[in-house]
Formats: sequence, structure tokens, C-alpha cells
Amino acid sequence: MFSHIFKYEFKSCLRQKAVLFWLVAFPIILGCFFKMAFSGIYEKDVVFNAIPVAVTNIEENDILKQVLEQISDGDEALFKVTYTDIDKAEEMLKSEDIKGIIKASDLSLEFGSTGIQQTIVKTFIQQYKTQEKIITDTAKNAPQKLDKVIIPFRSTLFANKIVPLKKFATT
Repeated sequence: MFSHIFKYEFKSCLRQKAVLFWLVAFPIILGCFFKMAFSGIYEKDVVFNAIPVAVTNIEENDILKQVLEQISDGDEALFKVTYTDIDKAEEMLKSEDIKGIIKASDLSLEFGSTGIQQTIVKTFIQQYKTQEKIITDTAKNAPQKLDKVIIPFRSTLFANKIVPLKKFATT
């Protein structure tokens, strides 16, 4: 019985051009538009690539150089660092080869545009400044506590690690 009804409904749909459009052509057209609109979302928003930055006057800050080498090494590097002078760095920024310039002498930043990558660079430098200030103040004021202060900074942080939620007791 089902096959009989299906066969005659199918023949009826083939005779009506408007119904044929909505059943066949519209889903294909809609699928093409979705593909064009959303094809690059994964590569732009989900996949993280190392942020290209230029660092100038690195000779004046050896500690920053060591930190940058550690976080720009490996498969999951945060930055792709280029050490250069200020003129070459500004030229690279104008041609959009890099996202920002880190001036190691005074830890200042220069960006050509705004975006998530520039925010990550700015946050990194702010965190570096804060940790450097804490360590230098502790070394000056209480050198015996320096080991206790440095230990949390040495621990590895995983921003994308899944942590199971604990059940909270309700009162």
C-alpha cells in the first residue's frame, strides 16, 4: 500500500514545477550558500596558529629572550618570533607579515590593527611585566622567599585542558 501511494505522489510531484524546485533545487542552492558562508569558520576561529611577532632591542633583555624562545618552540608554540631592528619590524608590520612589535627595551607594544591575536600578545606582555615585578620586588625585599614565589611561575599551564566539574554541596 505504501509503495503504491509513494509512486503516485512522486509522479504528481514531478508534474508540478514549483514543487520540484522546492524538493530538489532549493536544498542544493541552500547547501551551496551555507558552504560559501561558513567554509572558513573552522580555520579562522578554532585552529590556533603561532602568532607572528617581531622583537626589537632584545640584547637589552636576556630574560625576555629566554621566555620567548621557550614559548615559541615546539608544535604548540604561542609566538613565531623574529628578532630584528625597529625599521625592519615596522616595515613587516605595514606589509602584515607580523601582527605586532614587542620592544624589549621598555616592553612596549606596537600593532597595525586590532584583533584576538593582538590581544593575546598584549596579555602575554602584561603578565610578563607583572611576574617580573613580583620576582624583582621579592628578590630585593625578601630573598629567602624567592623560591616560594618562583615555583608557581614554573608550573605548566594548560588553557585547553578539560577539567571535570566537582559537584557542589547545596545548603
